[in-house]
Formats: sequence, C-alpha cells, structure tokens
Amino acid sequence: MEIKQSITDFRKFILDFEDTLRKELGLVEEDMYQEIQKLFSKSKGSINYKQGNIKGYHYQFHGAGCFVEKEGVKCDFNYSRFIEDLTYQITDMKLKDFIDSYYDSISDEKELNEQLIALAKEGFIEQVIEDGRVYHSFLIKRYK
Repeated sequence: MEIKQSITDFRKFILDFEDTLRKELGLVEEDMYQEIQKLFSKSKGSINYKQGNIKGYHYQFHGAGCFVEKEGVKCDFNYSRFIEDLTYQITDMKLKDFIDSYYDSISDEKELNEQLIALAKEGFIEQVIEDGRVYHSFLIKRYK
C-alpha cells in the first residue's frame, strides 16, 4: 500500500464530501466547519446541521472536526490552522480506519505511524509540534 496515495485518497474523499455539502446547503465559505457552526446558530438549534445524510454521505461534525461515512468508507479528521492554510489534522489511527475501509485491507498502526513520520520528514505532510512537544498528529494541506 502506497501511503502517499492513501493520503491523496483521504484528502479527495474529504474534498468530495465538502463539495457535496456546499452544493446541497448553499455554502460559500472555504472554512466548512465555521459555515456549519453559523448555520446551526442561525437556526437556533431547530435544524441540526452538525449531522445528517446527504447524497450517500452520513456525517457528524464533532469538536474540531468531522466524521464522514459513505458506502462503508470511514473518514474522521479535524480542521486545523497550525499552518498558513486550513488543513486536515489526522492521527495514525484515523488514517488506519480510512485505509482499512477504503481499500478493504488491514493496515498496521505502528508501521503506519512510522511511515507518517517519514513523510513529515520528507515534507509531504507536517507533524504537529506545539511548544516543543511532538504529537502523533499530522497535518494534510487541503490542496497539494
């Protein structure tokens, strides 16, 4: 399994979901998470935009991110602004769940984490480092 391709597919899955949500809900802003929060606030909670089903996607916004499932493929991520652009923040476990459901395979979490660290050193993704502490979270730019 080519890890770079998995990350590319992960990103594409999210972008396709966001495009569908934008079209169906008439959203225009780049920051999908903030758009959903605004819609929910405007409805005063009468319509729960934070979760639902649209065009085969089941989604639930949570904390700082979203869980999306379509046709058995599971994708869980956070929105982050650790770098200049809005990015997707993942962990090895979240990517493992995506890979296992997208490719119908079983991946090794420890090996996956090692590959993610190597990709961060290569500059393909970024590892979350805050106040000198290194986390097992990684940033994927929305557009690469």
